[in-house]
Amino acid sequence: MKTKVIWLLLPALLVMSISAFLPVMTILNYSLHVLFPGSIPKYIGLQNFKDALADPKFINALGRQFIFTIEILLIQIPLGLALALTLPKRGIWVGLILVLLGIPLLIPWNVVGIMWRLFVRADIGVLPAALAKIGLTYSVETARDAWWTIVIMDVWHWTPLVTLLCYAGLQAIPQEFYQAAKVDAASKFSTFRYVTLPKLRHVLIIAVLLCAVWTPSRYMMSRSS
Repeated sequence: MKTKVIWLLLPALLVMSISAFLPVMTILNYSLHVLFPGSIPKYIGLQNFKDALADPKFINALGRQFIFTIEILLIQIPLGLALALTLPKRGIWVGLILVLLGIPLLIPWNVVGIMWRLFVRADIGVLPAALAKIGLTYSVETARDAWWTIVIMDVWHWTPLVTLLCYAGLQAIPQEFYQAAKVDAASKFSTFRYVTLPKLRHVLIIAVLLCAVWTPSRYMMSRSS
């Protein structure tokens, strides 16, 4: 059975590998040359990489990106799991809630950046006006406020993905495990620790990998917007 499944998936995997391989090889080829519009590419080997690693600005940007990724993971994964645990497992409202959760995921990255740029503008922005009413000073032009604005924007945009993944994983856990925990008089925390978390291990790994891989591109898109 497994062999048949592999043969059925092989054409799709082959097409996907080609579509991923060609762009990567093109970028790798570009990185080994000096490219200027209207000029002939000049092969320089690994010099571009050496220059980047010797540039303090690049190293600082790499460090900020690492810190940003860690912050996103520490916020999105627990928050997404907590929201998934609070969602109803069945009922007439489940479909509507899942659709509403998925709406932020349908918005393109650049549109999200433009939307939040309007929200945080000093003249017409909703966020500065709301914070001013409670006595807080906010300016997206400062480094601290700009940083946390991007963090909150990313959390708003992509936490629903973690929530939906965790919710699907929770739905796949057999109820017999929870019934056995109830029979053993296990506490809610013990049930969560020894039943829910182990069963969600693979789902959480996928969520962490997706957030970690996509966060750098989202961070750059947010800053450019």
